[in-house]
Amino acid sequence: MPMSFDAILLIEIAAVSLGTGLVLLALARMWMRRSAAVPPRSVRGGGMTFLFDGTALVDASPEGRQFLAALDRQEDHWIGLWAALKPRFPGLPRHPDQAAGPGYDAASAQGVIDAARLDVERWGSVLRLTLREPSTQSDAALTTQLVHSLTEDRNTLAEIADSAPEPMWKADADGHVLWANPAYWRLSDRMRFNRHDTGTTPPRALFHGQDGSTGADLCGRRALTPPDTGKELWFDVSQSRAEDGAWYGHATSIDRVVQAEVAQRNFVQTLTKTFAHLSTGLAIFDRERRLALFNPALIDLTHLSPEFLSARPKLQSFFDQLRDHQIMPEPKNYADWRDQISDLVMAAINGVYSETWTLASGQTYRLSGRPHPDGAIAFLLEDISAEVSLTRRFRAEMEQNQLVLDTLHEALAVFSSEGVLMMTNAAYRSLWDCDPDSSFAAVTILDATRHWMDASEPSPVWGDLRDFVGASGERLPWQTEVVLKSGQPMTCSISPISGGGTLIGFLPVSGMSPTVASRRAQPSVLL
Repeated sequence: MPMSFDAILLIEIAAVSLGTGLVLLALARMWMRRSAAVPPRSVRGGGMTFLFDGTALVDASPEGRQFLAALDRQEDHWIGLWAALKPRFPGLPRHPDQAAGPGYDAASAQGVIDAARLDVERWGSVLRLTLREPSTQSDAALTTQLVHSLTEDRNTLAEIADSAPEPMWKADADGHVLWANPAYWRLSDRMRFNRHDTGTTPPRALFHGQDGSTGADLCGRRALTPPDTGKELWFDVSQSRAEDGAWYGHATSIDRVVQAEVAQRNFVQTLTKTFAHLSTGLAIFDRERRLALFNPALIDLTHLSPEFLSARPKLQSFFDQLRDHQIMPEPKNYADWRDQISDLVMAAINGVYSETWTLASGQTYRLSGRPHPDGAIAFLLEDISAEVSLTRRFRAEMEQNQLVLDTLHEALAVFSSEGVLMMTNAAYRSLWDCDPDSSFAAVTILDATRHWMDASEPSPVWGDLRDFVGASGERLPWQTEVVLKSGQPMTCSISPISGGGTLIGFLPVSGMSPTVASRRAQPSVLL
């Protein structure tokens, strides 16, 4: 039976409706998948919720922002939130990339079950944290987490204070201790300030003034003397005033610093006493080239007033005063010499400066410069007048002795105990045609005997003579005879002298006295 027009119309409408429904269902499924794949960019609704993109806070619920503001931390938001939630949720990782759903349960503490939960949702790098408390009220949830965070902060601060090795305390305006850490109480017990026998009155603070003040006027070094040892304990005390009028105090032990300062002071005093007995004038200039230290000998040598030296003059002024007192030679051009002071300082820093001053008074000074620690330099002023006078006198005596020896006809040579030629006379230099003084190298007995052998006939006496010069112990004088290549016989006299030296003389046989000529003995060496 053929279908009516109405039936056909109904069938077409149903087909269209079914197709439309399928299309709408597909679109709804696509929208749901897309909504699940795209992370939210804001936080809506109640509860404490935080939205992070990496470590950057994107958004937070009002309760969440109140919580972050209450933390008052200096770190970034993620580190601050992690530090606050970590004690309650130990599973929460330090870096957000390591956090993944579904979430973390709160840990039990001190026998109290904490039913809170931290839900975690992630969309790529975006992370949402939602703190769910058993209470349905958002204010109660915020208060609970703040109490947990503040309690953890308090416990951390208490542990730090208890483990601190230095005393810490809180005192009221009258100097009574309101709180102190164990290090303070240990020191208090050592000082026998018994905190348990004070009744209702808090104990007095260890560090307080004679008038009972405990304010900022007590900051600085303070010393306590325990009755058990009687040895002072030094502390560097610092105090700061709280808003309620109380004082927070900290004391750092500085026993080693004080001991080092005492040792340094004693050392300086010892050096000062040592310098005071030196005959050498000492002047130390600091890195600013001001006189930092001098001894009494400097006053005696320079005749400068103690007032001038105590005023710590500059290096230039010091030398100006030396010139005015004629303690230094007058330079040809003093202006140029002042410009050379910098060269003098550099030479002193390198430790190579030394100069001898011959004064108009006849005195002779020697000025030496030496480097000193911390960029300072030290000048040593010595009166070497006696040394110079002795040297001049010795040189004059030597010259006089040389003149006396040069008047003798016998050729003389003096050798030291080491066999080194020390002195000859004019007759020696003429006889052997040599001048030992013109040689840069030292002339030894071996060098001399070789020269004598070359100018004489062969003779075994030279070896005996070398042995005699190098011998030690008691020695007796002896004589022998040698013949020059010219045929001239010579008498050789060998005599020991003081200090282990040896005097050797050569005299022609024709010039010998009858007594000496009759005593021609064979060579002999008595050791």
